[in-house]
Amino acid sequence: MQHFYNTQRYEHLAALLREGATVEAGKWIEQAIAETEGRELAFWYVIRTGRQLDLPVPNVNQIMADIYAALAMAPDDPETEEGVSLALLSLAVRTERLEEPARWIAYLRRVRRTSPEPFLIDFNLGVIQWRRMRPAAAVRHFTRALNGMGAWPEERMQYNRGRYFSGHCYRALTLLETGHLAEAERDVETAVALFDSIRNVQVTDLFLILARASLALHKGELQEARRHLQMVHAGGKHSRYYSASYPLRIEVDLVAARIAQAEGNAAAFDHFWGRALATAHEQDLVVTARRLLAVREGGSRRVKAPR
Repeated sequence: MQHFYNTQRYEHLAALLREGATVEAGKWIEQAIAETEGRELAFWYVIRTGRQLDLPVPNVNQIMADIYAALAMAPDDPETEEGVSLALLSLAVRTERLEEPARWIAYLRRVRRTSPEPFLIDFNLGVIQWRRMRPAAAVRHFTRALNGMGAWPEERMQYNRGRYFSGHCYRALTLLETGHLAEAERDVETAVALFDSIRNVQVTDLFLILARASLALHKGELQEARRHLQMVHAGGKHSRYYSASYPLRIEVDLVAARIAQAEGNAAAFDHFWGRALATAHEQDLVVTARRLLAVREGGSRRVKAPR
């Protein structure tokens, strides 16, 4: 499946996405689905799941239909199975739930165990472990993912550079939670250098802003932390905040709440923390709600979220 990224058809899609032509990109994907077959068609079904996952509220039924269609087009194909695994894990990250969990968890374990390069799978597992308040486990997953991707040749890395960039941002956030400030700072510096080198994919700098704000917060540089976070809200209703996924909006509010807490501003803490929890409940993000309640309690112990 990897070689389909090197085709003119995919290159044209990447160009459309870089230009922000999302409507045209969607039409191009539909055309590719109509004109291809077999493993290439499976590839485009997986690509369409990625576009669905970028929506503020992913269409779960469409994503699962594309997953089943991809598997039907390329049965027992390891690369297709890995693409499907990534789609399933991305869906779990975005919605914090998985249909038929027993079936798909067994499937994901098999694919990860048999994959020669399970690096992107490890990336998503890192995000899930971080949300579950297991930062040490998250660091291990992110480290495996980053080490593996870092060894890729440039022609392959160029299509995964956005994930590589955000992996350093995520690992910085988890390292801060485990008290490894110096290592987190190195990850942030790496992410800063990587961001300007991303050419073949569209990626937001919101991950980097969160990592830099969190790093400044942990260093006690509250004014610097606020400065970074203000970039998220620049532009009002057209800001990065309102264009981000709901899980990312929650992270922005959580960092703002932690800055307010460090400043001793209880009213601001209640505002940002309350908005984050309300979003988690509205979107049925149960794992994140538990994490937010743990923050409110002042520790990382697990508490049961109200439903």
